[in-house]
Amino acid sequence: MEPLFYPKGDSIFITGATGLLGAQFIRKLLGEGYRVVALRRKEIPDPWLKEVEDQIQWHLGDINDVQSLLEGMRGCQHVIHAAAMISFLPKRRQQMMKTNIQGTANMINAALELNMASFIHVSSVSAFGRYQMDGIIDESKKWIDHKHNTGYAISKYKAELEAYRGFHEGLNVLIVNPSTVIGHSDWTRGSSRMFQLAFRGNRFAPKGRMGFIMVEDVIDLTLKLLERKCFGDRFILTAEQHSFSDILKMVAKGFNKRPPSLTVSPFLAGVAWRMHAVQSWFTGLEPGISKETARYTQFNYDYSNAKVMNAVDHKLRDIESGIQEVCAKYLNQK
Repeated sequence: MEPLFYPKGDSIFITGATGLLGAQFIRKLLGEGYRVVALRRKEIPDPWLKEVEDQIQWHLGDINDVQSLLEGMRGCQHVIHAAAMISFLPKRRQQMMKTNIQGTANMINAALELNMASFIHVSSVSAFGRYQMDGIIDESKKWIDHKHNTGYAISKYKAELEAYRGFHEGLNVLIVNPSTVIGHSDWTRGSSRMFQLAFRGNRFAPKGRMGFIMVEDVIDLTLKLLERKCFGDRFILTAEQHSFSDILKMVAKGFNKRPPSLTVSPFLAGVAWRMHAVQSWFTGLEPGISKETARYTQFNYDYSNAKVMNAVDHKLRDIESGIQEVCAKYLNQK
């Protein structure tokens, strides 16, 4: 059966190609026979896409270079905007705001100018806020300015406003808000860092709770929503709720390592980020824990996937089984 999410023969322009989600979108679309044009800033090959490197049409450019976006998008009919900068450090905040907000505005403007048939904006559950919220969080949750919102959360919320602007100006925009995404990728970046921590025998776990989802489910759900033309709307993509402690124990099990045994209290989290800040000042290296991460990993976030599961027919993958598979992939590459 032919794939239905894009017409046969169409081309897709993808940003964030070297990240966990962008790379998985590329593998999926190439496997279905689509032409993929992927944006990257450097000519350095990405080891995480080496098995399909020769099938990708790479375009050198930057989401803050409008001309390079127009050149890259020409000849394509669809856009998947998965690029974003994630940082919780004050010194990176201005750069992150420019990348995530102005970069999204540039993407929307270029897509409008070239009359793209569809635009997928990969947002995050962070766009709902990063303070302690009571009850179940669903798509009806309105943004509230709060002192505990992280810079990243603010940037993703404002980037969504640019995506909605594009929809109201005539662009077919679909917004997806994944929770914490689990998959095999560079374990020094993003959510994949928890695999590196567990492999190194991490003994500590924050007390908070979060939603988790396998990367394959994010891709499949997004493309099914696109197939149903769910434009002008946003969807939380999450599978299961777990404490950070439970997730880190699952990862430790997959590596046959000792699980974390110490829960990080708010007090200890405060001590930790200050110690990392001092260490960073002396060494020049970026701290592993920031004030923002120390705070929000203490909170509980319970996300609902009712809207997306009512919109499409899909069976979600089991998180623990998925983690074991990812651990096996990391061990096989050692």
